[in-house]
Amino acid sequence: MAGSAVSGITRYSEGRANAAALETAAAQRLEKAEFDVETVDRRARRQAGAVRNRIGTTGIDIASFSDVLADDARESALEKKAIRVSAEIDAQNLRFQAAGMKQNARMSLVSSVFDMGTAVASGVAQREKLRVLEARADKLGGVRLNEELG
Repeated sequence: MAGSAVSGITRYSEGRANAAALETAAAQRLEKAEFDVETVDRRARRQAGAVRNRIGTTGIDIASFSDVLADDARESALEKKAIRVSAEIDAQNLRFQAAGMKQNARMSLVSSVFDMGTAVASGVAQREKLRVLEARADKLGGVRLNEELG
């Protein structure tokens, strides 16, 4: 009976710890996405600066290249959005798994409580059966008890 309780508590604790690890992983995934977005931003700014510099050295009016610069900016924005959406999907999946682990942990604990209750009820039933047999033995003087048990 105590083993069932310890087992249930252990499974509960492990499940909660695993869920916490998944929630941490979800938060880290979102943090990494923001780092990746900043990296894309820096790269896009450097690239735009390099393009403007090349255009400036040619003597051509930069306004005539505004569509190229705007297209690069849109591409960068799409890349950043894709990074964020992908990270959010990953984080949602990790949080969903964590919620499942928490639920399983709770169910393990509840299951161990029911197992203990079953063991107690079984013990009570066995004790009652023994009491009935002892009462019969007292009535029969102990002689026929062995015949009934055998």
